[in-house]
Amino acid sequence: DYRLIERVPLVVALHGSHPFAQRKALRREELKGETLLYMSPSGTGYSTGDDYFLELYRKAGYQPNILLRSNDIESILMMVAAEVGISVLPGYCANRMDSAENLVFVPLLGEEETEEILAFWHRDDPSQPLAHFVAQL
Repeated sequence: DYRLIERVPLVVALHGSHPFAQRKALRREELKGETLLYMSPSGTGYSTGDDYFLELYRKAGYQPNILLRSNDIESILMMVAAEVGISVLPGYCANRMDSAENLVFVPLLGEEETEEILAFWHRDDPSQPLAHFVAQL
């Protein structure tokens, strides 16, 4: 079984000197042609989560120019800060980076521009701690 815990808005991580850095918000269509440091849910780029996020680029009318596929957020942010490319990330990444030098986070507009945080468990599991956890959700 599963339960939706939260829908987190997506943001675009940019170097402070990027032309989009002063924008209040962006649309995925505007990212066409940018070098993308792809934050992969799987780390490999081959999962249901990856399929969902890559489909958003197709809906925007293009295939992204992916330089890197990784689930290592620190490496991605260091590369953005070094002006290697941009990245689309969950907003909670930006919440912890208020004092990040050379990094700017711009909200991504669109109804589908979210990441879902889900809790999954085996419905038939008799574990009391699990039952307590599920009751708290």
